[in-house]
Amino acid sequence: MNAAPIDNWGPFAAAIGAAERLARLRALRAFLQDTHGTAHPLYRAIYFAESNEPEDLAALSLELERFPALDRRKLLARWAAMFAFKAQRDAEGR
Repeated sequence: MNAAPIDNWGPFAAAIGAAERLARLRALRAFLQDTHGTAHPLYRAIYFAESNEPEDLAALSLELERFPALDRRKLLARWAAMFAFKAQRDAEGR
């Protein structure tokens, strides 16, 4: 996948395997479903990206770019909060 460094987050990270990418896509989809429902085009793009085909991941990236900035910021903030919580728990040895 040819993602720019700024796009090297979550399911687009280059150094993850297919199973981890699938888990990250499903987490992202769950966050989106909570706020926008299952009929949203981004929800469908995430669902199709779970195929792990490069063109489906590229389509997801384009759909994320079309997502309104405030909504995207909220989605990414939820994503970051999830990883911050995990990092904190790991640092505490839990």
